[in-house]
Amino acid sequence: MIDASPSTLRIAAYNILEGGMGRLDPIAQTLGTLQADLIALIEANDPRAVAYLAECTGMHHALAESPTGRFHVALLSRHPIRQMLNLGVKHRSLSRAAMLANIEVRGRPLRMGVFHLQSGLGRECEDQRLKELEWLLRDLGDGATPTVLAGDFNTNAPWHPIDVERAEPSVRRRLRADPALVCHDVVEQLTAAGWAEAYHRAHPDQPVHTFSTGFPSTRLDYIFADHTLADRVTGAGVETRGFAPYCSDHFPLYADLKWEE
Repeated sequence: MIDASPSTLRIAAYNILEGGMGRLDPIAQTLGTLQADLIALIEANDPRAVAYLAECTGMHHALAESPTGRFHVALLSRHPIRQMLNLGVKHRSLSRAAMLANIEVRGRPLRMGVFHLQSGLGRECEDQRLKELEWLLRDLGDGATPTVLAGDFNTNAPWHPIDVERAEPSVRRRLRADPALVCHDVVEQLTAAGWAEAYHRAHPDQPVHTFSTGFPSTRLDYIFADHTLADRVTGAGVETRGFAPYCSDHFPLYADLKWEE
């Protein structure tokens, strides 16, 4: 089991692949292994599945449906969810789903964005992700509340090279033919704006892959902490044990923040 200190807030991001139906019990066991306080569920397509996972883990939950009708996102929380805004209702051009939640964590407020950006390699897809990111960041307000962003950003980080030789065959062929298909703009824009990518903050020289479980070769999943929380990142990791290689095409990512002195 992964051990988290009582003074630590553990946040996780997990793309459960097309709603997770038929795999809910092993997904629930994987979530239990994470011992996370807050879990961003990506491709949480079935409200019944989200409710079941919340029941299995004993957590509060909220669901934000996608404006396109697919690829919803959800939040599981051990702490009260005071408010949830489905950003897909406001931004109807989102390709997938996003939410912004206000959570009371041990008497203190935390804001959490759960994002699932446009997928795909290449400049056109990255430009769409940049547009979506711009829309979503506008809703974060004045930054008075500590904020984290978590989810499947479907992009690459400049410090995390793709292992082309381990990628699935179709992706390997495309990248060999055109390495410029890999874009870093989304991550670079966030870090330039003061967001700390939690895993990189904790392990700057140890890149680890979350995608795919069958061909682990890149990381599309991220947890970002704002400037008030960046120095509170105490650890991060990717859960690859147990049922994790078989539950989804993504491994779950987690990050620890020092929440109490």
